[in-house]
Amino acid sequence: MNMNETDKLLLIELINDGKLVSDNVPKQLSEMKKKKVDAVHKYDITEPKTEKARWQTYLPNDAGTRGKKISATTEERLYQKLYDYYFVNNRSKVTLETHYPEWLNKHNEMNLSDRTIHRDTNRWDKYYKEHPIVKRPVAKIKLEHLEKFFHQCIKDFNLTKKELDSMKFIMKELIGMALNVDLLEHPDVTDAYAVFLLFKLGPRIGEVAALKGQDIDFINKEIHIQRMESREKDENGKFVSVVVEYTKTESSNRFLDLDDYAMDLLTTVMDINKDLSYDDDNFIFVDSNGRTKIREIDNRIRKCCHSAGIEVKSAHDIRRTVASIML
Repeated sequence: MNMNETDKLLLIELINDGKLVSDNVPKQLSEMKKKKVDAVHKYDITEPKTEKARWQTYLPNDAGTRGKKISATTEERLYQKLYDYYFVNNRSKVTLETHYPEWLNKHNEMNLSDRTIHRDTNRWDKYYKEHPIVKRPVAKIKLEHLEKFFHQCIKDFNLTKKELDSMKFIMKELIGMALNVDLLEHPDVTDAYAVFLLFKLGPRIGEVAALKGQDIDFINKEIHIQRMESREKDENGKFVSVVVEYTKTESSNRFLDLDDYAMDLLTTVMDINKDLSYDDDNFIFVDSNGRTKIREIDNRIRKCCHSAGIEVKSAHDIRRTVASIML
């Protein structure tokens, strides 16, 4: 089977999602392309009405309205043309608006709570939907555009810091999706969410690796930090990762307030765990191999730094940054 680079990326996505059936790869790739196109294409696809007719639809023009008609002899070939238009040949024109339907579809597939999806949909409609930034190609969105957008939202809607953080989460995920990063392409990689939590709350990396579901109080909106990952020698004298309970001291065993952003983040991770049947003694950050350890979160930070083209920073650097912001 000859595969181009785009097909290889789709194949990797199938493998990471655990959905690959080895004896039917071409069909799975075709179905995946169709699913991605259906999430963003807003014009009807019409079947041929006669033997010599073709499958037809329309492409959007630069103004975002109905433009050029395209056709193909089969449904699969038409979807291939649409896939190439949206995800291959036209990548420089990808916008937040074109990715929003697929982002919303992925959230629905992840079995997030109706409350979370409803809240994010309302925020998209209120802050993003009518703003020009969602129609600007993602590749051309610069820091000054983001700063202007968020400052304008703060002014127009009198945003609290809590609401600002929550509506920023949509922008982060959509840009990440448009740039093809792990967070939404491979939603089971929850260690990416652990990095977000480090930036939000400023805990020690070992404390994040040791968080459990019972540590979160969704009613009072707080999280109990009461244990962390450490290293101890086993019976053979080899250092291994273990989770130790904190003693009740002010500097370690403590409660941290959670805003809507942090609540949504933790809810998302726990919903992913439930959907994929990930469980290891009720730890929050887990995967198919069990609890996510410090090393894996640290590797995720390093990967993010390399992707951004910046000097590699540590989790403790993040903790110091959060302390500076709080000060």
